[in-house]
Amino acid sequence: HLQLPKNLDTRSERYCVKEERDLLVATVPTERPDLELVFWLGFFLGLRKNEIAEARQDWVDLHGGVFHVRKTKTFTPKGKKKRSIRMSPRIQGFLTKYLDDLEEGPTDYLLRPDKLPGKKVKTRGKKAWRYRFDPERAFKTHCRRQGLEWVTFHTMRHTFATLHAIANTPISTIAKELGDDEKTTFETYIGYTRHSDHSGATD
Repeated sequence: HLQLPKNLDTRSERYCVKEERDLLVATVPTERPDLELVFWLGFFLGLRKNEIAEARQDWVDLHGGVFHVRKTKTFTPKGKKKRSIRMSPRIQGFLTKYLDDLEEGPTDYLLRPDKLPGKKVKTRGKKAWRYRFDPERAFKTHCRRQGLEWVTFHTMRHTFATLHAIANTPISTIAKELGDDEKTTFETYIGYTRHSDHSGATD
């Protein structure tokens, strides 16, 4: 069994071991299902912060066990490519309950459907949509309370990739589900794997 160093050269490259990941998920206050969703989408699907905020309810294919990241009117995936991420039974179970309990809103967003899209503003000479809803403050407060103040949104993405690497998920699969190329994924997430027990990596 190959062992990876937990702490790499920069803070942005740190990842959570399963116990730390599960602690952050399990200790979210029951009155904050939106915050719990943030941790599930980051840790178990490797979504970027803006992808979490922009995720739509119809991205979830519970029957097929797949989560689809797609272009919408207010969001374009990095690289302008849609991608599909296979869901483990564990996150399928969470999303099934989350969708059943989700209160209706004026939008079809997965996270806080009561929040409308942000306005389009100029950024670096180009027009881009502002964050519709930013869970950063609640996220950081929760991590700090659990003694894991170093965890960021990017840490969750690193955790998703690294735990899959440890579980021998193929580098091509990790790259495809992250929406990155294989070279970037290999160099960033230490993808030295050969072949796979994909579902076991996130359980």
